[in-house]
Amino acid sequence: MREKLIAITIGGGDKTLDPAYKAAVFKEYIEMAFPNLAIRNVEPITTAASLNSVSAYAEIAVQGSGYKPTFVKIHIESDTHSESSLGAENEYSQANLLARHGWPVLVPLISSNSREYPLLIYPRVEAPTLFDLLKESYEKRENLITSRELAVLSRLNRQVGRTMVDSSTVADSREAVDSPVQTLFLERFKEGGRIDMWYKPDTRFTLPERGGDITWRELLEAKWVINGDSYDITLSEVIKNARKYLSFAGESRALVCVSHGDDHAGNIFMDKKEGRATIFDPAFAGWNPASLSNIKALAHSCVVPMGGMYYDPKIGDVFYDWDRDKHVMHVDVPFESSALYGAHEAIAKQITDLRILPLIQRSKQAGIDINSEYERIKYALAGCALLTINISRLLEQNDGRGQGLLPLTIMLAELKGLPMLSYLREEITQKL
Repeated sequence: MREKLIAITIGGGDKTLDPAYKAAVFKEYIEMAFPNLAIRNVEPITTAASLNSVSAYAEIAVQGSGYKPTFVKIHIESDTHSESSLGAENEYSQANLLARHGWPVLVPLISSNSREYPLLIYPRVEAPTLFDLLKESYEKRENLITSRELAVLSRLNRQVGRTMVDSSTVADSREAVDSPVQTLFLERFKEGGRIDMWYKPDTRFTLPERGGDITWRELLEAKWVINGDSYDITLSEVIKNARKYLSFAGESRALVCVSHGDDHAGNIFMDKKEGRATIFDPAFAGWNPASLSNIKALAHSCVVPMGGMYYDPKIGDVFYDWDRDKHVMHVDVPFESSALYGAHEAIAKQITDLRILPLIQRSKQAGIDINSEYERIKYALAGCALLTINISRLLEQNDGRGQGLLPLTIMLAELKGLPMLSYLREEITQKL
């Protein structure tokens, strides 16, 4: 069953699958998770936002109350084969934990009692996600994120920013290392983890223009010149530093807070009629490191869409030129030509001002090493570009996706190259 689930995720599958087959597989899983429930009309949801998960709408007879429209979703890592970092019982309790601390979160109706088949069932919400709005904007090459949507997001970010600061406390660094959200960061970067399973020394990357085919071994030590700016760090150093800072090496204390951890655009319902946003899918929620609590929100709502992680961003020609003799990769990526460039910048500023910086200030007040927090933020952001989807496989499709993800990995690791990144770097370094 795990292999079947992996095959129908975007991150784990190699082919476009028949929706009827996806529905049959997921229905089988739901029936295993809830053997006593009646299930009908399973409709798989195909969205590029769910790279490592499977979701569907289904009508389920809950506790003898007749069939009701529901939403079901399960996260599964294609490398570790684990369905959930928390298990359904803990996900259910963590959703309630978020709600108690003031997060506007969708609380599941019921959770599976099966350890082998963890699953949560949610009430169906008839509202688009933020990801839906972003995707439609890219498809139409028109910014559909208006001042109204930005105001809704501002209220959301202000609210969750306050709840994270209010819940924050100093803990043993081992709690930060073992936190739920580390499934998305340290577990992917560690030796033998996703980084080594996806990218082997001879793994080839087919780059646009004069980039040609280049191996991971060559990419690891390459220097980068991106849009005319030279960068000092290499991918090899990104990996080394990520392992150090994400593991809290040499640090005995950490600031932790109650956070969702994975509130990217695909996990935010945007109710235009009511003017509110609701977050769902608490697969990595709980007491998480403050420095890692806003990474997915910033990277996946504001940065990696422009790099083509989910769809062709239609930003124009991307140019690569690999100087093998000097071991330098020259890249030109016109991120600023994105139809959503301004919206991405505006949302990023909200997340920085209302969420990240207040926690940095709180860390400083608590006597936490701000420099380590800063480094952790950089390398966790870099990991979002590098390790959410297999870039080598994505580039093989030659459909416009993935062309900006390698340079974005470098840019995020140094926090420069985009106004939103420079702003974050400057604001944090002022507090050092």
